Amino acid sequence: MIECRNLFKTFGLAESQVEAVRNVNLTIPKGSYTKVVGPSGSGKSTLLNLMAGLLHPSSGEVIVDGISLYEELDANGLARFRREYLGFVFQAFNLIPYLTALENILLPLTPTGESRNAKLQMAQEALNRVGIWDRRTHRPGELSGGQQQRVAIARALVNQPEIIMADEPTGNLDSRTRGEILDLFGELNTAGHTLLMVTHDESYTGQGAVLHIQDGLVETLEPEAVNV
Repeated sequence: MIECRNLFKTFGLAESQVEAVRNVNLTIPKGSYTKVVGPSGSGKSTLLNLMAGLLHPSSGEVIVDGISLYEELDANGLARFRREYLGFVFQAFNLIPYLTALENILLPLTPTGESRNAKLQMAQEALNRVGIWDRRTHRPGELSGGQQQRVAIARALVNQPEIIMADEPTGNLDSRTRGEILDLFGELNTAGHTLLMVTHDESYTGQGAVLHIQDGLVETLEPEAVNV
């Protein structure tokens, strides 16, 4: 589903240059659940953004479902790829504070050709999947951190993407809520979504493969569900 070939990302110039991702080669199968684990500054989020079509590599390729993102697609093509293939969940939720939960979830559907009723049906299904349909009229400030993250996950799901990527999705949550969100990700993977999650918490393994990254280098993988 996702393949990285000789992937490098460098920031800065000359003596201030930093190699955030160094010669990463890996293949993530369709329907898998992969955690990218490592300390702060190890290159986790950079690698995720490269695979999401959000950050151009310095060299190398990212291929998703046979499409070479940075060689075959221009800016409009990358935007279309993200809309059709990808749901992205952020640590900081990134909800619009003056919109209700339902309105936040409808946002990714704005550029689609679906009717208003069809969009509302899709949003309702997404809210039901994450268990917060009863909070649909609440604004982010009226929701707990866990509820806000569930809204953010519903927003990522509303386009029914094949791939869900999450960048530190439990970083702002307490331990009980963190467990609930991780359980939800497990359910989404079981339902058929390819899941890729970045976390600095090396104590968490759960279902799926664990990809370790340090100083931009992929070090080990447990178990061998992904080819490195």
